[in-house]
Order: sequence, then C-alpha cells, then structure tokens
Amino acid sequence: MQKILTPLVRTLRRSLVMLGLISLISLSGLLLPVVQPSYAAAVRNTQTSPEEKADQTYGYVESTGSREAGYEEAVKDAESLQSEEKAYERNLKTYKQEQPGANIVEEAKGLLDKVTGNS
Repeated sequence: MQKILTPLVRTLRRSLVMLGLISLISLSGLLLPVVQPSYAAAVRNTQTSPEEKADQTYGYVESTGSREAGYEEAVKDAESLQSEEKAYERNLKTYKQEQPGANIVEEAKGLLDKVTGNS
C-alpha cells in the first residue's frame, strides 16, 4: 500500500508546486502596471496646420539639396588626390569660421614657440 501511495503523494506535491508557480507568475503579470500608449496623445496635441506641413516639407527638400551638394563636392575632392589638401584647407576654414577664437592646440603651439625661441 505504501508503495502505491508514495508515488501518488509525490506526484500530487509536484502538481501542487507547479500549480502554485503558475498562479504566482500569472498574478505577477496582473499586478504589473499596464503601460498605456502615450504616443497617440502626444500626436493629437501637436497637430500641425497644412501651412506648417508645407514649410516642413520645403525645409526637408532644401536640406536634402544641400546634402546632395555636399556629397557631390566630397566625390569631386576624392577623385583628385591633389585637391585633398585644398579640401582640408576649405574644411579648416569653415571650422574656424564656425568656432571663432583660438583653440587649445594653437595656444599650445604658440607657447611652445615662445619657449623654444622659434618665431
């Protein structure tokens, strides 16, 4: 009799443990806060007028044109090895226009020249 009851009790315990684990997992899923889609509310609050949409589209087309022009310029520079230095100088000139004032490397070069006596 005990040989029959021992496997039955073990099976009953395992099934109860499995049932308990499944119910805990289900409860934990139910207790998690549900994330509501907030993107729809943000889109509804930021409706744009047709004029604004046209302006955005025109700005997009305009910026695409400038990117294409930059790409064509880069291709032209890459084709000739002699113009690499010119491209570097042009990029450096643009950078210096965007970043006015001396940078730390130029200041360090000036101090080094002053210390070593080079002009």
